[in-house]
Amino acid sequence: MIVYEYQNYFENIARNYRKILHNPEEDRKRFTTGNIEELLGGLKAELDLSEPCLILYNFEGRFLEDDAEAKRLLMQSAFAIVQDVEETDFEDMDKKSDELFQIGSAIIGKMLHDRELHAEGKKCPSFISTFSLDSVKQTYVGRIGDSSYGWLFEFDIQNSANELLTYREEEWNE
Repeated sequence: MIVYEYQNYFENIARNYRKILHNPEEDRKRFTTGNIEELLGGLKAELDLSEPCLILYNFEGRFLEDDAEAKRLLMQSAFAIVQDVEETDFEDMDKKSDELFQIGSAIIGKMLHDRELHAEGKKCPSFISTFSLDSVKQTYVGRIGDSSYGWLFEFDIQNSANELLTYREEEWNE
């Protein structure tokens, strides 16, 4: 899997999911890549946090080897669903927390649906075939900046690393 495929998949989710509707051309920037710490460093000003936003974390990976023939790339991935809330209105905070959790869960549901489509031979990113619900972990996050809260969804995906790790003599000056 390449980074573009990973980022494009989630940006399309943000564009097409009706509760996010990312559209930067119309000043509805509700998707970005990075992490919560970058929000604190100024990224927040770019997002329309009056509505739910999807922040796709850059994945961390490690190579695994089952045997000499099977090499894999395990990628630990995450996204956050965040929104500004009125901190003095605890009922509103609870309501938005539930809504943001439901949005994140719906995205996980979309990933499961796409995994089924991939199994049927339909066009989906290859990494989605290894997505497992058992790897999903949710964590409440907040206070981000002045008044944003949300949920972080962490998950693992895997890809074959055989091609990536193939030694090609013609690529070396030895």
